[in-house]
Amino acid sequence: MKKINLFILAATFMVYGLSTSVDVAYAQDAAPYKDIVESARNAGIDQARLDAVMLRAQERGVSGEQFGSMMQPAISLANSNLPYEPVLQKVMEGLAKRVPAPQISQVLLRIESGLNRSAVIVDGWLGQEQTQNMIRSGSRGRDVQQATAQFRNQMLENSAQALQQNIREEHLASLLSQIVAEQAADRAGLGSVASAVGILGDLPTSETDPELSNRIVISALRSGFSVNEMQQLPAALNAAQLQSRLPAAAVANGMAEQALSGVPAGNILENLFKGNLKGGPPGFTPPGQANPPGRDGEDNRRRPNTPPGPPGN
Repeated sequence: MKKINLFILAATFMVYGLSTSVDVAYAQDAAPYKDIVESARNAGIDQARLDAVMLRAQERGVSGEQFGSMMQPAISLANSNLPYEPVLQKVMEGLAKRVPAPQISQVLLRIESGLNRSAVIVDGWLGQEQTQNMIRSGSRGRDVQQATAQFRNQMLENSAQALQQNIREEHLASLLSQIVAEQAADRAGLGSVASAVGILGDLPTSETDPELSNRIVISALRSGFSVNEMQQLPAALNAAQLQSRLPAAAVANGMAEQALSGVPAGNILENLFKGNLKGGPPGFTPPGQANPPGRDGEDNRRRPNTPPGPPGN
């Protein structure tokens, strides 16, 4: 019995000693990060998330100075009550792919800039009484304050993404105004509104006709597109353009007409992927596909029969 107890005691000391040595090594490795970690904690960055980023940085041999450069955008955003998670996510992705620290820092600064730019537009919009009424209506039984905070973060992140994809501030602000004025969120919900802003830069009309892009988004929201359906919309519009061989504007107008006709969101997506811009019945052949080119690139339309050659040939 004494031998067993001594064995357990010895094993306990070994485990304790190993644990202590790991903690000491971890503390020594984290020493170069001490000041920046303290700043991050004071800014309110989640401790578990901070530990995960710090551990990944240690594994990649990131210096204290490099770690500080990567964390500073997140700290600045947290101090400004702006979402910092996109920065930490990009740090983790960059380190996982072994991207050099200076390159990661450049990307993070662009993310920070986009969030600061989006805050000017989004926070002003959220402060309007009409927008507050929309959020209260769209919270659907949840705590309004909590729903507002979650919606704000989603809108800030997705608006920043749109701005980084060269969507201009005035077009983003115009879209937000239209969403409220046309009560476009009534059927779709707040999540779809945020998702709609996130896809703005992916629409095929985003560069050539931003106002038409806004109209596409409004039509989708009024048709009750879910978050998932909204995320599929850019691919569906691109597929429709390819299938129908029509300009992006014609495709967008076809989609809007289906929405106005009361075609359900899922059916609109299905029609777009098939190139069916009119929402016609099964078997409908989209314009431009009635006479597809042959293998040699020539038109396959019916040709007159070739006259027979002279007899005996």
